[in-house]
Amino acid sequence: PEAINMRGMPHALPLTALAVACIAACALGSQPCDESMPSDWLPRCHAGNLFYSASVDGALMPEVGNGYVASVVGSDTIFAAGLFNGDNMGASPAGLPHRARIPTHRYQLSSGHSLKQYWSSQRKDHTLCATDQYSVCPSDAGAYDKVRVEGACLPTQAEGTVALNFFYRGGSANDNFVSLNKTSPFGDFVRVACYVWTNPDSRLRPLRLYYNADIIDHMAVATDAGIAYAEKNGYTFLGNQGYVQPAALGNQSSHYALDVAQATFFKRSTVSSSTGTSGPGAKGTGTAVMLEVEERWFAPLDRPSLLVHQVTLRNNDPTTSATVHLQLADSAPSTDVRLLPVPSPLGLYALNGSTIVPELANLAPTGVAFAAVAPPNTTINVMPATTKTLQLATAVVTSLNSSHPLQDAIEAVQQAQAIRAEKLWAAHIDAWAKRAAAGSIDVQGDLTLAQAVNASLYFIRSSIRPDWPYGLSPGGLASDGYHGHTFWDQETWMWPPLAVLEPESARSALQYRFNRLAGARAKAQGCGTPGGAFCQLGFKCPPTAAMFPWESAFSGWETQNDKTKPGPWGEYEQHISGDIAFACQQFWYTTGNTTWLKSIGFPIVSAVADFYAARVTETPKGSGNYSYNMVMGPDEYAYPVKNSAYTNVVTAITLKFATEAATVLGLTPDPEWKRVADGVVHTIPFDEKARYHPEYEGYPHLRGSKVKQADTILLSFPLMWPMDADVLANDLAWYEGVTDPNGPAMTWAMFAIGWFDVGNYSRAQPLFERGYANVQDPFKVWTETPHGGTVNFITGAGGFLQSMVFGASGLRIHGDHLSFNPPPPPGNATKTGLRSFHYRGCRLVVLVSATDLSFELLACASPESKLQVVAVASGKATPLSVGTPVRLSRTPVRLEKVKPSK
Repeated sequence: PEAINMRGMPHALPLTALAVACIAACALGSQPCDESMPSDWLPRCHAGNLFYSASVDGALMPEVGNGYVASVVGSDTIFAAGLFNGDNMGASPAGLPHRARIPTHRYQLSSGHSLKQYWSSQRKDHTLCATDQYSVCPSDAGAYDKVRVEGACLPTQAEGTVALNFFYRGGSANDNFVSLNKTSPFGDFVRVACYVWTNPDSRLRPLRLYYNADIIDHMAVATDAGIAYAEKNGYTFLGNQGYVQPAALGNQSSHYALDVAQATFFKRSTVSSSTGTSGPGAKGTGTAVMLEVEERWFAPLDRPSLLVHQVTLRNNDPTTSATVHLQLADSAPSTDVRLLPVPSPLGLYALNGSTIVPELANLAPTGVAFAAVAPPNTTINVMPATTKTLQLATAVVTSLNSSHPLQDAIEAVQQAQAIRAEKLWAAHIDAWAKRAAAGSIDVQGDLTLAQAVNASLYFIRSSIRPDWPYGLSPGGLASDGYHGHTFWDQETWMWPPLAVLEPESARSALQYRFNRLAGARAKAQGCGTPGGAFCQLGFKCPPTAAMFPWESAFSGWETQNDKTKPGPWGEYEQHISGDIAFACQQFWYTTGNTTWLKSIGFPIVSAVADFYAARVTETPKGSGNYSYNMVMGPDEYAYPVKNSAYTNVVTAITLKFATEAATVLGLTPDPEWKRVADGVVHTIPFDEKARYHPEYEGYPHLRGSKVKQADTILLSFPLMWPMDADVLANDLAWYEGVTDPNGPAMTWAMFAIGWFDVGNYSRAQPLFERGYANVQDPFKVWTETPHGGTVNFITGAGGFLQSMVFGASGLRIHGDHLSFNPPPPPGNATKTGLRSFHYRGCRLVVLVSATDLSFELLACASPESKLQVVAVASGKATPLSVGTPVRLSRTPVRLEKVKPSK
């Protein structure tokens, strides 16, 4: 069913040597792993990297993705980064731009073929069919809607089975009938639907025939839902028509696992197989052979257009062969892409086409090509005492990254299929292991916490890659949650952990913004005009100014629109431009990359500074104080307001950094930037008597005290706005009491970081744990709220990871150094830290225990990059050298470049 997410938008409710270089170190101690799982999975579970379940229900399945393509395991949809359908105003039938759904071409392993029940509402007629080469649905199947899968039957005859015959009577009666007899009860014999068992055993269920005299209609059902439907709607039970397997796979047992270190979803099962069957009418022994099956789903990091499903079948019977079938799973046609089958090489299925509605009128639809393995023979024979592996690769290529999408998609699949399955998977694991080794979070002693950390980082990394700058969305790449749009969530919530763990992906996210400066400039120019965002009367927009959209898809034009004008978020929530500028500041501080600052960072920041300097109003005239009127802060329950504390602070930071960056680059900063920055600071709301920051001018009396999510508490972190400790404690205490308990997940992590800063660890602890309470078992998928909302909500994952990267380590980013003032390890952990993080071209380790703080230099890109640790209290500096840990007591320290000697 559809639900409404937190912004009012509809969405649908997701031990090898290499694995040792995992996202976190061993995390024994909190909760035991399920000992019933396969024994070789247990070490990976105890390392906090593998999440196990003995069953799945489809509601909270995880995704596999590589930042270019992604899909929820078992779903019928693939999404590709940058691929959207719909216009930016939402005026077309397609609505607003949303991630374009690409249908899958996926196979299920079966010991038979599914019987499917269809219903024609026009003719009040049911029919039953099995979709394989021996029987097809009625020729007028277009008039039917599939209502359920009834069970699995054999496509070939074996001992103990008989043909299930399908009959149809046309004319006014429009009646159909299935029978085990070849004698027609009326009309003409149509076809053999499939073969069913005549003798039941513990694995089989009866295929029940019902009749409704009022509408002269028969139906055959094998599911509880089908039986309930028949009995509720006036059907009379006539008798059993044979026996079918109750599910398509006929599994005797199953085990499921998501391994985030290997970025692979596993299914292990034991499947019963018929034997000796090779075609219609062929007879076999009828004895069942049990096949051990392992299936893997992954999106190769090193082959971005691919999704891969591998199936390994092991027949341990020393004398008897086994037969199973690949059954093509249904995938509903997409309304977002127009794809047509095209001639393709043997063993492949290919589609070519495009999206339907471009985002802007001057843009063309995006070309889309799809290619997948389509085995010519879906009957798989496994000889005695042998193992057979099937590799089913799928590729999606678009015109965004190819001038010949169809050709490239076909070649991607062919190249993958030419590689041995184990080699393809090993390369994928190796790529993810290197990614983890370059940036990771360490948790020791708390398995639950380690699992939440590792899952959260995996889900974010599955949605972004350094070489494909198409942004991050709250619901990740594998869903259309929030339409796949990019919000402030990217820079404020998901981006900060990447800044120190995976700076190239952090750069990619900011490149996404830079590439869309044209849309931001267009929004700035339209501000204050009919159909534009709110700007004050008489607003004069500099031609260089940029106002980033609240929601951005492909083009960078505002997509938070209602056919003719922006919605309230697009109109008033203007802090997003400052959020982006602040991320640019943090990236420059951590990398020191002047080339990037000149070519990417400063053009963004200076454009936003030009907008902010023009947007605020001097109040009163000549006072030097500047107010930001008619805005919405992060608390989206209250708008429009005057002088949102958060908006004013992020405006001041942007203007100050624009001046700083210009000076670094040898440019002359606009003097208006500093003048307005100083003036905006004067209007940041502050209650001198209560010593706290009201959320906006007139709070709480103007619009009530209830707050949707973290807002004013963000002044301390991430914005690091200077304030006394008692003011921070007062802000935290007040807003903790009035924040909506059902608000989005990331809020509570910010409260925890704040209380860590204050030094009130007992108050921080329950909020820290609440920060990852929305991690849902069994596969640690995130939900937006405790009760639902967007799935998989990686905005929440990003907020939680900040409570580890910046909370548990006490890390803060400054212009010329990093500071660390860590609390004791949170939760039940005995040690936490960053196993590998990046600063000024170097990679380091920082680990925190209850008493100690240690640093180790892993590598530096340049011999000139020399770092030292400075104890704040004593001023003692200790140079870092590769492979030599430096241990200190858990007290405040600075990490900085070694200053050249005079």
